[in-house]
Amino acid sequence: MDIPIMITFEAGLSFLGLGVPPPNPSWGHVLRVGYLNVRAAPHIVVYGGIALILATLGFTLLGERLRDVFDPKLQRGGEI
Repeated sequence: MDIPIMITFEAGLSFLGLGVPPPNPSWGHVLRVGYLNVRAAPHIVVYGGIALILATLGFTLLGERLRDVFDPKLQRGGEI
């Protein structure tokens, strides 16, 4: 479950200008545009950052839950 790491990595590359081209949507590009215009529109950085955090946190929690459900070594009530 490396989805959160890949999302953050792609956003970082796009923020630096090394990711997907600008017509394609990317959280890193949104954060870069917001960073460049932070005095005029700080909400772009805030909402873009919150969306990025919620996506990575959501995938992390989903991965942890799936591991708890499907990992036979972590069965509850049994011996480890």
